[in-house]
Amino acid sequence: MIHRRSPHSRVIIAILPDESSAFEAYRLLQSHGISPEHMALVGRGYTRPEHVGLVPVYRVVWWYGRRFALLGTSLGMMVGALLQMVFQFQLWGGAPSHLLIVMAGAGAIAGLIGALVAALVAGLRYRGAEAMSYLRQGRYLLMVEGSETVTRQGREILDQYTVRQE
Repeated sequence: MIHRRSPHSRVIIAILPDESSAFEAYRLLQSHGISPEHMALVGRGYTRPEHVGLVPVYRVVWWYGRRFALLGTSLGMMVGALLQMVFQFQLWGGAPSHLLIVMAGAGAIAGLIGALVAALVAGLRYRGAEAMSYLRQGRYLLMVEGSETVTRQGREILDQYTVRQE
């Protein structure tokens, strides 16, 4: 299973409590005709989470925060320059302010706001956080990726295999 998915592929994830049941489920899917190239067993001793596109939340937040800080700083500096030119701001004591001071201030404020907003949105919207928490608990993930037919077949097989307790 590769990190970048095509727009038409689908993924199902089965959460399994231990290594033996994870390997047994993997073999069961394989015996029903699902190719190993469509499956990944993620957990201790098997595929690493980064290889299937699961990354820790802090990395996602850091990535988006840096990008939005840069974008916010750029836009803030442009807006600061525009405001300085239009309104001719004055500093304390009536001295005219310099364009660079206004641009730097507006850029710093906008960059900080952009980084905070991006970090909040990315942290709340990231879907891999739940999967990563299962891996930290010592569980295993069995991922099946492919067409709708492959994922439906995998889901049916695993639903028959899994005993649900309520």
